[in-house]
Amino acid sequence: MALQAARLTTVKSLSGYDFTFQPGLDRHRVMALAGFEFIERRQCVHFLGPPDTEKSHLAIALGFEAVKAGKSVFFATLAELVPAITSLLIALRFSARLIVIQKAGPRLS
Repeated sequence: MALQAARLTTVKSLSGYDFTFQPGLDRHRVMALAGFEFIERRQCVHFLGPPDTEKSHLAIALGFEAVKAGKSVFFATLAELVPAITSLLIALRFSARLIVIQKAGPRLS
């Protein structure tokens, strides 16, 4: 159930990641993320880079390990997050506008 809630579509592991594929990636730094201190600090992890550089593999593997450790996880791509955040901002602006209108109360001409 936690894997479904996390939206992890497949099972990946950090041990299954080929660090030789991305020689510029610091293996120790990535493996340190599996200690989940960033979660305790309420921070997010973002993997950025060009297409086909296995960013999703690392994110899913880290999420899978976090779920196994009893952590709450939500996986999303940037392509999913941007429209969701945009919609939320529009809704918040609309709500704020409604509050202003309500406070103004009825007006008689």
